Amino acid sequence: MHPTVDEQLRGIGRLLHAVAADAGLSPDAAEALADASRMVRRLEASWPHLLFFLDSDNHATEAVLADVAPLLPPGFADESSRLDAGGTAYERNQALRELLADAIVALPDGDDGARARTAIAVHLRRRIDRNPALGRVVGE
Repeated sequence: MHPTVDEQLRGIGRLLHAVAADAGLSPDAAEALADASRMVRRLEASWPHLLFFLDSDNHATEAVLADVAPLLPPGFADESSRLDAGGTAYERNQALRELLADAIVALPDGDDGARARTAIAVHLRRRIDRNPALGRVVGE
């Protein structure tokens, strides 16, 4: 199917580059175009890896939630009804992250809750490190 996402992103990049070559651009317009070009390059570099990332992050988040579940108040498991198995990987990821945020607040005080929060923090740091959308783009 054409144009592919890759082809569209390359085309947008070419258009931005062509407009940026206009000597009559104001400094603000030139800066805005440079920012847009960086965003397109980042998207072009990251999007092929995004589905794998979301899928693996969903599994990792589900595992962390399962680990801390015994510490959560009764009825918290009912919150998992927010997770629509029929949704996209992105929608599931959003719902899981919301559930994780609620779990952090619902965890008890004390050593067990602190250990669970630490485990969640480790998971979130790993998530940031692995997120292809947060990677640097060549030329930045």
